[in-house]
Amino acid sequence: MFIHVKKRFLLLLVFRLLNSLLCLTAFVPDEPWQSLEVAHKMAFGYGHLTWEWQQGIRGYTHPLIFAVLYKCLQLIGMDWPYLLITLPRVLQAVCAAVADLCLYQVACKMFGQSVGNFSVSLQPANHVQCL
Repeated sequence: MFIHVKKRFLLLLVFRLLNSLLCLTAFVPDEPWQSLEVAHKMAFGYGHLTWEWQQGIRGYTHPLIFAVLYKCLQLIGMDWPYLLITLPRVLQAVCAAVADLCLYQVACKMFGQSVGNFSVSLQPANHVQCL
């Protein structure tokens, strides 16, 4: 069972990584302003914050994930623009692959193997997930 799950996760991860690195568009154009730009300001001390951040109505949990990544890159002297753009995409791809695998496991446990296979094949094919 473990090897089967490991292979499935690897396939999902490869799909998510390819999708994140080859897709050059954004489904939600506001996304960088609510995560990456905030993380950049947290890590490097400069950047633009939208009014939601200036008014204090947004939480810092999601941007903090990227801020830690950015700070680590800065500390090891690798805070190059390419990595600042690419590594958050890779991190999100890994998170998406883990979520896909969890969906598969829950569907299998609740409804059986065939529904698990069906649900995990539909999830990454969702047009919102693939943009």
